[in-house]
Amino acid sequence: MNKEMSPSDFRNWRVKRGLSQHKAAQMLGYSHRSIICHFEKGTKKINPRVKQLCDLLDEKEQHNDKLA
Repeated sequence: MNKEMSPSDFRNWRVKRGLSQHKAAQMLGYSHRSIICHFEKGTKKINPRVKQLCDLLDEKEQHNDKLA
């Protein structure tokens, strides 16, 4: 099973992709960037669904790189 995503792992994931907190929130299905801020500060636990979506977006990015 996948390990949990830490606040710093999540922030690194977002920054590596050049995403603002607002854009990351939209991509992950949230309507406000504040949840992203909470994830990055560690005041809200990053649930497994978010980790799974991040992993899927990584896979999509890698697939697109291979096609280019």
